[in-house]
Amino acid sequence: SFYGNVMFSIGPNNELGGPNDTACHFDIPMRGNSLYLDDELIVDAGELTVPEMRPVNRR
Repeated sequence: SFYGNVMFSIGPNNELGGPNDTACHFDIPMRGNSLYLDDELIVDAGELTVPEMRPVNRR
């Protein structure tokens, strides 16, 4: 894992009460991407936008 990367994963979610039960999962780590959570920009081109979420040396 890298600072500011975004991980996209697919696979089972039945352990959390979901309907998807598969034999395996697949992770796709991506660097330099942007991520929104509830319409709030959290990662902008690989940089965390929320100061409290950044490592101390990147604040």
